[in-house]
Amino acid sequence: MKYFPPTKSGFHSTKVNFVDENNLMVGFDFASNCCEEFGWLISEDLAPPAESVAGLESSSPTSHINKELVGWEFDPKFYLALTCDKKYEESHYAVFRMFNKNQNRYLHLYNKHNGYYSHGFEFTDGEKIIQQGSL
Repeated sequence: MKYFPPTKSGFHSTKVNFVDENNLMVGFDFASNCCEEFGWLISEDLAPPAESVAGLESSSPTSHINKELVGWEFDPKFYLALTCDKKYEESHYAVFRMFNKNQNRYLHLYNKHNGYYSHGFEFTDGEKIIQQGSL
C-alpha cells in the first residue's frame, strides 16, 4: 500500500489517498475549516477512540507511513460508519479494514465538529465506487 499526502491547489486544499497493490483506494478530503478536528489514523482496534499503531496518523512523515504500509491491502467487503454525538459536538468515523498475512489493522477517517463542516471520502476499486460519503 502507498500513502499520498495532501497537496495544496489554490483555495481548495486537497485529499489524502491510500492505494493498495490491487488498486483499491481510500481518498479523504483534507481541506481544513475552523471549529473542527479531523484526520486519519491506523489502529489495531476497530472502535474509536483508537490509538495509532507505529505512529501511523495524519501528522506522521510520509516516508515513515509508506515504510509501515508495505504489504498491507484493503478488504473491499469491509466498511463501518460510526457516529458519536455529544452536546454541541458531533464525531463521525469511516473505518476500513486492512490486512497483511494474518494481521488486521483499521484505517479510521474522522471528523469532530460542531455540525457545520464535513469532509468527503471515497473507497474505490479502480473506477468502481465501493463506498462514498462525508464525515
